Amino acid sequence: MEIMLLGTVEVTMGGVSLRLAGERQKALIGRLALEKGKTVPTATLLGVLWGESVPLTARTKLQGLVSAFRRLIRDQVSRQGGSSPAAGGGDYLLTHGHGYELAADTVQVDIDVFDHLVMRTRQAQQAGLREAASALLEQALDLWRGPALVDVCLPGIRGIAEAIDERWLLAVATKAEIDLALGRAEAVAAELSVWVNEHPLHERLRALLMQSLYECGRRADALRLYRAGREMITTELGLEPSFELQRMHQHILAGDQPGSLNGIRVGTRM
Repeated sequence: MEIMLLGTVEVTMGGVSLRLAGERQKALIGRLALEKGKTVPTATLLGVLWGESVPLTARTKLQGLVSAFRRLIRDQVSRQGGSSPAAGGGDYLLTHGHGYELAADTVQVDIDVFDHLVMRTRQAQQAGLREAASALLEQALDLWRGPALVDVCLPGIRGIAEAIDERWLLAVATKAEIDLALGRAEAVAAELSVWVNEHPLHERLRALLMQSLYECGRRADALRLYRAGREMITTELGLEPSFELQRMHQHILAGDQPGSLNGIRVGTRM
């Protein structure tokens, strides 16, 4: 079974997508998938699905969501000609006395694949293999189909999803840094223009876009990007840009050699 959380919540078996019942079933699967191989307590799941207003019937409804998911698994296994215990979902979704667990050896989750590729990227960077590091991050970023768990709006999921999206933005920024070091400023400028437009308060992405524009010979565009960002940051956050972002601005104003901008670290303030 494959579970995808990097975008809409989707579950596939044998390449066939299972038709999930609704937002709470997606939230249940998503929360279990994030702790694959571990038991998630029933109380935790009830909080995720109903927040602080847990109805008296919540445990029964939770059991119904679990049963419905197992039925989807059973029906798909049956269509594929299977007759193992998985026909009841027991090989995938386990019940324990105090909670539920997605079995680690029968379920693959896309965010685990993403994290593994990021880990390999760090190893490649440490070994000085920039080309390999960039290629690994490209594979990782290709897994994303949109914001994490985008079709689940429950408060108990949104905070988790936003933290996952921060990991994605960190990967985007890291790839941009690697590609700039590889002399790919034009490609970085084209890609980051989209992401800075979508995340205008992300100072690290803005600084990297400024650097890439400057290295492409577009100094005026880089300075305009800083001014627009500063106005937005002061207006919406009531703050001045971070020291690192201001330092990038000063380097560009001074007309420093493009290569001297590599290594400037810009913090993220959202």
